Amino acid sequence: MIHIALTITPSYVRFCSVTMMSAMRNNPIRALVFHILAKGLSEHDQQTLRELAAPYDCLLYTSPS
Repeated sequence: MIHIALTITPSYVRFCSVTMMSAMRNNPIRALVFHILAKGLSEHDQQTLRELAAPYDCLLYTSPS
């Protein structure tokens, strides 16, 4: 299991998504757990990240807004 921590602001959700997708596509056999630390991340942005991780069976934890 690989744990990946990302610290972002709401304006970096797109770049966080690219990083997550790269990690998921390049580690198809490994279990990945993403820890997203962000202040002020909207529910919509959190849902976007959850939907990105779901097809890859990755765990996604986000900090409280």
